[in-house]
Amino acid sequence: MKKSLIITSIVLVLLTGLTSAFYIRNYEKNKIALTPDELSAKWNIAQPKANILHTGDLILRHGRGFISNAFMSLSFHEKKYSHSGIVHIEDGKVFVYHAIGGEENVDNKMRKDLLKDFCDPQYVHSFGIYRYDLNEPQLQQYDSLATAFYKQGLQFDTKLDLATDSVMYCSELIYKMLQKVSGDKNYVALSEVNGYKYVAIDNLYLNPHCAPVYEYSY
Repeated sequence: MKKSLIITSIVLVLLTGLTSAFYIRNYEKNKIALTPDELSAKWNIAQPKANILHTGDLILRHGRGFISNAFMSLSFHEKKYSHSGIVHIEDGKVFVYHAIGGEENVDNKMRKDLLKDFCDPQYVHSFGIYRYDLNEPQLQQYDSLATAFYKQGLQFDTKLDLATDSVMYCSELIYKMLQKVSGDKNYVALSEVNGYKYVAIDNLYLNPHCAPVYEYSY
């Protein structure tokens, strides 16, 4: 009981603290320095083969630094990843759509990054790729929605508020898109602390609709 109360208190502090200007400004800021050769060598080993990736795959990462660890702590079942995105394959290149704010994205607009940049070992400890059980028409709608949000310049939700659709945080975006294309409001479960509901990273992949495809730790 005491352990549960401590965990609940920590999560509540994070949920309020992560909306502050300091936290958002410093989100994903930490990095390690690698030479171009070191960076290339690490990515050549880490990168998944292109033929195992599909548009619409879920991609997760554990970023370096305190703020990423704080976001990761919002997961109750498995504290493994701190950020989420959506794989988008275009003209043979693998991109990731993701909603993020902070030092690396000062305008807070939804990003479209190359896979290698999203998984950059200078900023990332590890990453994983998962796949939902969506059919082809659903996947096409899912990708179209992600592309539309990106073109609209969707803003990152600094208040982590599920009630707003005009701004969204990374896991909220995926959660709401999956609800829409699947037609199932319970396709992804929510986490809850003292009546406050939110989409933790582990909610996205620890569910019956999602299966692992690839994982790598630097």
